[in-house]
Amino acid sequence: MTKFEIADLFGVFSCDIRKAIRAIYKNKELSEADTMKYIKQLDGISYDVYDLEMIIAIAFKICSKGTLLFRRFVINEICTTKKGSPVTLFVSYGKGGNLWYS
Repeated sequence: MTKFEIADLFGVFSCDIRKAIRAIYKNKELSEADTMKYIKQLDGISYDVYDLEMIIAIAFKICSKGTLLFRRFVINEICTTKKGSPVTLFVSYGKGGNLWYS
């Protein structure tokens, strides 16, 4: 999704999305190479497109009704187990951060 699409989804201004993205990259919470793709269309218009991981991170950075609903949805999907299907959750501590196998 583009910054404008994310802003529309969360009901905020695109400058708020831009500030959140900048803060996420500055704090090294996510990598720009992993979460953003530069797309150029045939008509010459180009876009920065962000993946789901970035959208979720933005939702936890910004406070709005849209982000609150999105956070609830994400948390509900993670916490709700479907009958008969186990839930596996992998949590990474970052590169080289595994204290058990150092």
